[in-house]
Amino acid sequence: MALQDLVRFLLPRDEHFFVFLEKQASIAHEAATILAQAVRAMPPAGDRYASFTDGRPQAPADKALAAGEAGVLLLSARQYTEAIDIFMLGDHWIEAAYVAERVLTTEELVAHVDAREVRRGGASIDEAAQYLERQLRALLGRRLAREGSYARAQRYLPSTIVPSGARLETCLAEGRSPARPAEERAAALTEAARIMRHRGMEIVGTALGPADARTNGGFELEDMLALREGMEGAHLVAVRDEESRRASATAGKPWRRFHYRHLAADLAWEAAQLLPDGEQRTAALLCEAGSWLRIGDPKAADRFYKAMVRRCGATPLGIEADKLRWFPTLDDKHLAFPDRIARPLPEDESPFEGERPFEDEKPFEEG
Repeated sequence: MALQDLVRFLLPRDEHFFVFLEKQASIAHEAATILAQAVRAMPPAGDRYASFTDGRPQAPADKALAAGEAGVLLLSARQYTEAIDIFMLGDHWIEAAYVAERVLTTEELVAHVDAREVRRGGASIDEAAQYLERQLRALLGRRLAREGSYARAQRYLPSTIVPSGARLETCLAEGRSPARPAEERAAALTEAARIMRHRGMEIVGTALGPADARTNGGFELEDMLALREGMEGAHLVAVRDEESRRASATAGKPWRRFHYRHLAADLAWEAAQLLPDGEQRTAALLCEAGSWLRIGDPKAADRFYKAMVRRCGATPLGIEADKLRWFPTLDDKHLAFPDRIARPLPEDESPFEGERPFEDEKPFEEG
């Protein structure tokens, strides 16, 4: 039974309430469309935080403010791609990223990003608009990579990231090929783990929460869906069931900041299963991967410590770990497969703003 039929069934003797709901939805849709048209006709947006004079915002801020209002109306009216366009027109990147990353399906986003490129053609756009276009394409690329579509992701990721994504895909294919010897597979998976650990933000990081690639992982953002659902007194722009369903389906599960570190550790664990017990190399790999989690998530790191002691207790690292009851310090020259090293991108090649938090930094409790 359709939703409208259900409502009519529950209210068989009173059509007024149902008509009111339909009218409200129609008004919201019409208002969103009209306001969006007005925004497109306005001069370029200025500083949306411009000061107010006599209770009215200064003219340069008008377009940005109107774009924000129009975008929220479009989102509530289920005009999702139009909402992205208007949010970006007003330089509201966080809102545009939420709709793109959480509300649209992956294929809808691919179609929209490609359509924007076609519509733009060879027309020149200002530097700020170029930046937002790059961010939207990178958001799509990382989303495709999170879903394992590395080949498709390369078209949208920044050029500085493409080689790392391609190498990650190659290492994963080699590491999971049953035709290859176990040691070769372990080496390939180890390299894949290191790429994911040191370049995972650029390859698979979410634009907003939980990774906050927007600031290079500088903050732990709340779930935007939860923030929208917590708004009081929002009627015309309230979260609709469809938005809630869509955004819930795309939420990170589990919701973890620096989630790529856990993905990297899982790959290293997979590699370690291919190596024999009692070897210093096996202990080194378990120690390295556990160290990626030991500060931010010691509970998740514990399985690596216990495996190191259980499987490699007679090795120098195993003995030291058992003595410390935790992970010993491991320098680069003692890493497993030292010819398969991956490093973070140089700062001048990073597509993100801000400095990355320390490699073993514990996630902030607030902010």
